[in-house]
Amino acid sequence: DVPSPVASVVHEDGKFRAELTSYIKRADRVKDVVVRGPVRTTRREARKDSLELKRAALLGGYEPALFHVRAERKKLETIKWKEKDLCATELEDPAEERAAKKEEERRSREEERVKRELSHGEMLEKFRQQAQEEIEKFRPVGPNWQKPGALVKLPDQVSSWMIHEKQDATGKYRPWMYFNSATGEYFRQKDSGVGYILQGVPHDPQEYPVRIRAGSASSSASSGATAQPARKKLDMSVLLQELHKTGFLLKQPLEF
Repeated sequence: DVPSPVASVVHEDGKFRAELTSYIKRADRVKDVVVRGPVRTTRREARKDSLELKRAALLGGYEPALFHVRAERKKLETIKWKEKDLCATELEDPAEERAAKKEEERRSREEERVKRELSHGEMLEKFRQQAQEEIEKFRPVGPNWQKPGALVKLPDQVSSWMIHEKQDATGKYRPWMYFNSATGEYFRQKDSGVGYILQGVPHDPQEYPVRIRAGSASSSASSGATAQPARKKLDMSVLLQELHKTGFLLKQPLEF
């Protein structure tokens, strides 16, 4: 058996549309075909459209192409219902009317709840971004600044800090300079190890391309009529690419 057509009203984006579900039998299977009416501003108008579509479906029988339904759908696009037509619609099925109104109210409440949640979430995200921008308003000068770990002692636990580390006498890396991202101020720990003092902006090293040319001349003996006795060669030239690293590794003064 093929079910009878089912007419209903759908609510989308604040508008209403009639929806007719027709059932067509093809071979040994039954297929459902959905046809929707034009967009209406009120549910009553859409309800009237659904009744007209259902009448067209019953009139055409179980035709596979739904010629009567589609023709009625095209006709409804040109019709503007009057109040008397809508009043007659309400009297046809009051129980269904009440159920549809309850469903419409439920959907409206659900849409409002979703909108409020989205709006609240967007506001929280906006406030979070503004607070993060305020906290990280300044950037430290120079390289090798990093976020402190959870166990690092800081001047205070409220502000957003960045630290700069260096090796101590035992070879361990410890923070020695602190940067407040909210105020742009630099601090270092006191020599006593207790408390912090404000200091100026550190130097910002920059790299530039340099071409180096080195030359050296040394003579071990004089020549000519006034020649002096031969003497030792004492002059020496040294050119090292990483002089500061060499001195750090040797850990002693260099003679050159």
